[in-house]
Amino acid sequence: MRLHENIDFTTLTWVKPELDETLRQARLALETYVEEGEDPGQLKACANLLHQVQGTLRMVELYGAAMVAEEMEQLAKALVEGKVAERESGYAALMRGIVQLPDYLERLQSGHRDIPIVLLPLLNELREPRGEKGLSESVLFSPDLSRPLPASAAGPAAPLAPEELKRRAETLRGLFQSALLRWLKDDNSAANIRDLTDVCEQLVPITDAEHARRLFWVAAGTLDALARNAFEATKPLKQALAKVEQEIKRLAEGGDAAFRSDPPLELTRQLLYFVAHAPTDHGRIGEIREVFGLGQYLPSESELAHARGSLSGRNKALLSTVAAAIKEDLLRVKDALDLHLRSPEAPAAELGEQAEALDRVADTLGMLGLGVPRRVVQDQRTAIHAISSGERKADESSLLDIAGALLYVEASLDDQVARLGEAEAGPEAEAAAAAERALPSSEARMVLEVLVKEAIANFAQARQCFVAFVETHWDHAQLADVPRLLEEVAGALRILEVQDAPQYLAAVRRFTESELLRRRRVPNGQQMDRLADALAGLEYYLEALRDRRPKREQILDIARQNLESLGYWPLPAEDLAPPSAAVPTAAAAEPVAPAPAPAPEPVFEAPSVPEAAPVAEAEPAHDFSDISLDLGQPPEIELPAEIATPGVSFEPAIEPVPEPVAEMPPVAEEPAPQPEPVAAAPVVSGPPAIPGFDGTSDEIDDEIREVFLEEFQEEIGNLEQLLPNWRKQPDNMEQLRPIRRVFHTLKGSGRLVGAKTLGEFSWKVESMLNRVLDGTRPASPAVVSLIEHAFNTLPLLRAALQGETVHADLAGIESLAERVAAGEEVFYQPPSAPAVEAVAPAPAPVAEAEAPAAPAEPEPVLPEVVSPAIEMAEAAADAGFAIDPVLFEILKPEVAGHLETVDAWLATAAGGMQPVTDPLLRAVHTMNGAFAMTEVTALTEVTAPLEGFLKRSLAAARAPSAEGVSVIGEVAAAIRQVIAALEQPRPNLPSYAALAARVVALRDALPESTSPSMPMHPEDVESVMPTAVSLGAPDLSGLPSFDFEAPEPATEPVAPEAELPADEPAQEVVSLDAFLDTGLAEAEAPLSLSVTEAAVEETVAAEEIAAAEAVLLAAAEAEAAAAEAAAA
Repeated sequence: MRLHENIDFTTLTWVKPELDETLRQARLALETYVEEGEDPGQLKACANLLHQVQGTLRMVELYGAAMVAEEMEQLAKALVEGKVAERESGYAALMRGIVQLPDYLERLQSGHRDIPIVLLPLLNELREPRGEKGLSESVLFSPDLSRPLPASAAGPAAPLAPEELKRRAETLRGLFQSALLRWLKDDNSAANIRDLTDVCEQLVPITDAEHARRLFWVAAGTLDALARNAFEATKPLKQALAKVEQEIKRLAEGGDAAFRSDPPLELTRQLLYFVAHAPTDHGRIGEIREVFGLGQYLPSESELAHARGSLSGRNKALLSTVAAAIKEDLLRVKDALDLHLRSPEAPAAELGEQAEALDRVADTLGMLGLGVPRRVVQDQRTAIHAISSGERKADESSLLDIAGALLYVEASLDDQVARLGEAEAGPEAEAAAAAERALPSSEARMVLEVLVKEAIANFAQARQCFVAFVETHWDHAQLADVPRLLEEVAGALRILEVQDAPQYLAAVRRFTESELLRRRRVPNGQQMDRLADALAGLEYYLEALRDRRPKREQILDIARQNLESLGYWPLPAEDLAPPSAAVPTAAAAEPVAPAPAPAPEPVFEAPSVPEAAPVAEAEPAHDFSDISLDLGQPPEIELPAEIATPGVSFEPAIEPVPEPVAEMPPVAEEPAPQPEPVAAAPVVSGPPAIPGFDGTSDEIDDEIREVFLEEFQEEIGNLEQLLPNWRKQPDNMEQLRPIRRVFHTLKGSGRLVGAKTLGEFSWKVESMLNRVLDGTRPASPAVVSLIEHAFNTLPLLRAALQGETVHADLAGIESLAERVAAGEEVFYQPPSAPAVEAVAPAPAPVAEAEAPAAPAEPEPVLPEVVSPAIEMAEAAADAGFAIDPVLFEILKPEVAGHLETVDAWLATAAGGMQPVTDPLLRAVHTMNGAFAMTEVTALTEVTAPLEGFLKRSLAAARAPSAEGVSVIGEVAAAIRQVIAALEQPRPNLPSYAALAARVVALRDALPESTSPSMPMHPEDVESVMPTAVSLGAPDLSGLPSFDFEAPEPATEPVAPEAELPADEPAQEVVSLDAFLDTGLAEAEAPLSLSVTEAAVEETVAAEEIAAAEAVLLAAAEAEAAAAEAAAA
């Protein structure tokens, strides 16, 4: 069972009360069953309760404790079913497990390591009544087998043919068997063990299955250490190594495919268990331990002793009960001494009973292992005995000395009992404890509680200030008290001698003072999220400090990571100021004058007004490139961004904005290396708006898009976590792969939901990262800079998909990504800034350059030559094919398994005409879908028509001809060739146009299938179809003729029908005249209504029918009145 060093047992704290209550109910049910007539219902209830405990423990990933609960449940069920012969021993074992499991969980809750090996005796005791074999220690040992193997354990460059692999494995198996038999017969010679080692080492390079290779590599290292006499070959170790022969047999019989369904994980764990417990690192033992990190899974002797002690029943409830009983005895002794002191005439012999009471207290303290209090009590017992026997005078001073000593024992008893649940302290901890004895732990705890309580209160006030800052639409005055409050919290933590938390609080205070109060910046959503996470981590740490939770320092990792993202960790030197501080006077008098001089960092990247900042310069102490103005803020907050230039800080005053703009042209006269920013000032158009979802994909469900936006935010968060570590080691490909995977996910998902702009943007960045991963270009500062800009653009793309109006230079970043992928070392320049780099600048800034800057900067001619270079770079970038390495690792074994199905069908077809089978069609269909998903178009051009050919052959019940069988074999060979090519660093995939044409010809020669190959609903074949309903002709004798109104009603009802909603079913609308005409024309024939009309008639409401009849009656009466008037 793996020993988690950094596991967080907070979840255990949440469920521990419920676990204790459930185990208490199980104990009561067992006691009732045993004591009150053995009612089977009680024992069944006990088993059900234990099942709940097992599930909960597995949920919180405490698998050792869960195994104990599972064994208790099995034992309870066996008792119910009468399968336990020794029922008394079964009851005792079950009760012991129910009592000891809470003690073990209590130890974990207090922050100690999970050492499930100490549960092994209890597990075997629970298994014994059921007649089960005892478990070995290796069962509770679970190292991480997902770690990558070293280069010495690499497999073949290309998988061996199945027959060749089986032949070689069978040969090596014979050699292993003969050497193993000699070894098991006590031939422990180094030469014999070396023979076993050689066989395992030869199996490693020919085995493609990783699980089998891992086993053979570990077995070879273990045997090599045995051959060098590094440690003794015990019988269990020999038995484990003998099982390797069975795995070699599996390889010889089934090849690599035999290990896909049943990998030898348990045997590998057993061998690693022996390696971990080997007494030396001699030979290859040290290498195996390092590869699998086995050192962290071995507890020390003191940890084992403490873990075993936790199962002895000394839990907090028991110790609290014992401490209360001891205090009562001491209280009675003190009362007796007080009464004797107040009654001088009382005989001293009466104190003899108190000596006996102190004897009992001393014995109890000794049983608890509290040696120092026990000796103190024994000394006082001796003194009372001497007084009661007359050997010593019962004066006031003697009695007060005894009472004082007993008061000391009582006062320190709580601390002594509390330390029983802690781990054994080392020499340093003992020395520290001795130094702290001047202040009792109870008093120190009170001081701690008071300080932490005040710190939490102050921190809550600071947090509320940030909340008010957001709710008041960025009113910076709300943050005025934050620095003071955070400094008070840090001061309280310094009193408690906490190391890291005060520094993180100082970083938050520095960020608040510099960025929010002095510069009055408004962070964007990402910045606020990072700040909120840092504050939440610090607040959670304070609560953990108050509750004395273990491993509190790990909570601070979240705060540190977010402060790193903000650019405020590690803390800069006290005198390190922002770049604008170098010219404070000039900045105050004329904010734009020093603009062209320093330019070390971009101050903002506002979406509407991009910042002009050359990223090619050295990275400053703080990077605020991702801090942008919120476009939803009042105009006065946006105005400073229009005049903000690199290296210039602006003060809260916003009114003088127009003056610096007017003074922009004279700035170009300064002999600064960058006169171009003056020309960029008149540009007001800014980058274009980012489009949202594609309008042609409106059929996509809005709920799917909402899910996509949530996943989009999660991917942005993933990048937030990944970028800081990769920024420190850009050449680390393992850290770069998940970053590339994020853009790959956004590309595919974005295109799927209609976010084509996001898909294209992510595709450009992913293509550039593919060039880095395949070694075509290094991870230079240009790559790092581009990824930073792409990351800062993703929130804007998400905001656009949410319907907001945001702006970004997507085309410029995409163009730059293509150039960086081609190998150029260029950096992004926002559209409003001219080119200032020594390398070829981006075309957009040059296009916007104006005449005043032309004499000072000759570089603008470079972009005229860039266009052909970009085209050549694109051609070079598209020359190879790149696939996600993780996706390829998944694809390769899947394709290999399906190719085995194709090979099996081809082998059968070689003996004669063989019809297409469902497994063959399913294999080709799956491979075609996999290649389409991974965009391996070289294969989909062949597999897609092949799938159609197989479907038509299956539907027409025709067996493929010799040409068809040959084509299927050639397609399988082509797939293997492409898979082999994809394993190369820069694969160039071949073209199979001729083969694709042959497959298309075979497919088109067969008739197209008009029905599915399998009936969709065979149970509906004999269902009765709906038929027309015949109705008799209506009686129209009472209705007048409306021939003179026929033209109008015939046309008027058409308009309302055209206005029906699109989602409503089309219903037939019949005018009154049409209905009458139909009735008169077909009076002789029965009237038939379609199923749709009948349904419509059935849904007409009774009120509507009554209304229609009233209208007809009124019309008839009006017609009769008109006729009478005409006659008169």
